[in-house]
Amino acid sequence: MVRRFQNKITESRKTLPVACVIALAVWLVYGLVQLHLWLPFVCFAVATFLMVEPIANIGPQEEALIERIKQVDVPAVLVINKIDTIEKEKLLEVIAVYSAACDFDAIIPISARKGDGLEQLFKQLDEYAVEGPHF
Repeated sequence: MVRRFQNKITESRKTLPVACVIALAVWLVYGLVQLHLWLPFVCFAVATFLMVEPIANIGPQEEALIERIKQVDVPAVLVINKIDTIEKEKLLEVIAVYSAACDFDAIIPISARKGDGLEQLFKQLDEYAVEGPHF
């Protein structure tokens, strides 16, 4: 008689440990979100990349994110996307506004549509990447 997949899972010795790990992970994520600690938890070891549009004023969402970045105290990189939609002089204004708001390790203007600046962005990502174990 062919046993159903559900029965195989139910009778497995791994069911309870896997369920406990999943429950613990859900509880941890829920607690981090409720206590507003998810950003420091996510950014504790690597770096923060803030991507914005090329607008020469900082909106309330960006201000809140910049304040969180300052609180977490991790390396921060500003990525300005859609640079193909504005003139270079306006881009310099955007860079100046964000530079005054936070001390970013790097400011990288890119155009995802045209591929401009992506190589520089990838180099910056490699700088912060940590090599993990090989599987």
